[in-house]
Amino acid sequence: MAVVAVLLMGCLEKTDRTKHGDGMYRVSSVMYLGKCSKKNQGDTVYVEKDRVSYVCSNGEWEILEKEESSSSEKVESSSSEKSSSSSSEISGDIEYGTLKDSRDGQVYKTVKIGKQRWMAQNLNYNTNTDDVTNSWCYNNETENCETYGRLYTWAAAIDSVKLAKEDDLTCGYGKDCQPKEPLQGACPTGWHLPSKDEFDELNRTRREAARNFFGRK
Repeated sequence: MAVVAVLLMGCLEKTDRTKHGDGMYRVSSVMYLGKCSKKNQGDTVYVEKDRVSYVCSNGEWEILEKEESSSSEKVESSSSEKSSSSSSEISGDIEYGTLKDSRDGQVYKTVKIGKQRWMAQNLNYNTNTDDVTNSWCYNNETENCETYGRLYTWAAAIDSVKLAKEDDLTCGYGKDCQPKEPLQGACPTGWHLPSKDEFDELNRTRREAARNFFGRK
């Protein structure tokens, strides 16, 4: 008997990390530095909000150049840790909004927690084709999709067909592959499947908000 994993999906809005002609990445906030690891050793990133350039060196972000200052402080490798110039960036503030999926016109609620904007509802985009059924409603009842979102196979969630065509990767059930992040998968344009690091950042933001809240009692 074959066992197929199915899952509900929520997506995370893409960050604005871009690479410019000078070879340096640019991000709006230190929150988007990401993790410093062997994979991105030597990468340089300019944080526009703080006007600081960082370089990934030996597992941590070091200040390469700081406009209007010559501090030698270091930033922890985790994207959620804060330098002294950005200590107020993580807050318990929550903002609500909406997202319209251009593929089928469906509108989803969104929530911004800290510096991350998440879908507040499960995805309900139909990924099925004439030949393949890889998403469905619970109990095959349409109202369940409208209420809870669709159920997806892992191959559908990561859009394994697109990965095979564009990146020559064979992914899906029973396959071991390492797609590039951020991975859009079945998410709407401008959104992607959250990584473990991004889930960790969400949890850290939540914990800090709780500490700040109870600390005021």
